[in-house]
Amino acid sequence: MTAKKNNQLAIVGQIVPQENKYYKRVSRVYLIVSFVMLVVLILTAVFSIIYFNEYITYANFRYLLRDFSSIDSFSESSYQNIVYNSGSDSDFKYYKNGISIINNGSYMYYDSTGKLLVNDQLSYTSPISVTSNKYILVYDLDSYDYSIYNQLASVLNGKTEGKIIAADISDEGSYVIVSKSRKTRYVAELFNSSFKKILTVNKENYVLDVCVSSDGKYIGIASAVYSGNDFYTELDICEKGKNESVAKVKIDNSIPLKIKKNENGFMVLCDNCMYMIDYGGNIISRREFRGYEIKLADFSEKYCLIVSSNDTLGYNNLVTVIDSINGQTISEISYNGRITEVKASVIDAHFGYLLTRDSVITINSDNSLNPTKLETHISSIVAVKEGVVLCGENSTLLISD
Repeated sequence: MTAKKNNQLAIVGQIVPQENKYYKRVSRVYLIVSFVMLVVLILTAVFSIIYFNEYITYANFRYLLRDFSSIDSFSESSYQNIVYNSGSDSDFKYYKNGISIINNGSYMYYDSTGKLLVNDQLSYTSPISVTSNKYILVYDLDSYDYSIYNQLASVLNGKTEGKIIAADISDEGSYVIVSKSRKTRYVAELFNSSFKKILTVNKENYVLDVCVSSDGKYIGIASAVYSGNDFYTELDICEKGKNESVAKVKIDNSIPLKIKKNENGFMVLCDNCMYMIDYGGNIISRREFRGYEIKLADFSEKYCLIVSSNDTLGYNNLVTVIDSINGQTISEISYNGRITEVKASVIDAHFGYLLTRDSVITINSDNSLNPTKLETHISSIVAVKEGVVLCGENSTLLISD
């Protein structure tokens, strides 16, 4: 290095970097550790394949997928129409902002962009599906098989000893199956989120529906009990970890139709009334439908919509809107005409939707009705965050709010 005028420096020759012995030793150690870890990994894989190959199965691989869901952007994307081939007897459900379609031959799940994520072949005779925030449970009514899916794949295929008559699944992944039993008339079995059986309840009465709380802690079993010349509804509330029932609630002169959960307890819909009951067996609210026959009902986290009629033809209808949180009646709306399906809204702007032969009717929160004429046959409707999805035989159409 030589000096120039004006105190400037000039570099002469080439700089040779000095070797740092400390970092050289550290890099050598890391290289050795990496090589040892690679050898251990290979030996572990070979050992597992040789000695544990019976556990390396497709079923166990599906079990590992149980907590995997599709990317959050799927559920947040704007809804697009879906094209499919499902037939006329399909069951449509809203699941993680997408649409699940099930029929006798297959189960399909489309995300909100219309992308097909699951297409699984089934051989169910009477398939029924129930959804939660985590999974969707599909079972074959009056048969032995059931399956659990997430957004990407089937995570469990199960089989019961007796024929299945009802099932439900919680938001944290627990599920309950009621089937016919050889020891007693029916048996309810609760499984935790790891798909392990944790509770068994035997029932002699005619079980018609079952429900599990969102946290998987409680199950409600709705039975019809014959006494004298009439039936009454019995709600049996059970808690995991306890052999005895937490509470039994009797509803006179009624037959249970559905039981659904909310954050406070269970909503029990009977043929002439609806009760909201907390997990301790205390009645929170009740709604009588004397003089009316309940035709249709649907539940969401916000609302419960019940269609009842006081004539045999089902023309003079009363649509009752009930708050799903406190069980209080919000609104009653009269409608003259046949209603084929009802769906409770998942948003606050509307109470829900009615499907008739030639229109879909939006029930606004101010009790007004907003009908939309249908140009083609619609077999079902699904309430989503963006509005209501019209489901035809091979495609859907969104009516935005």
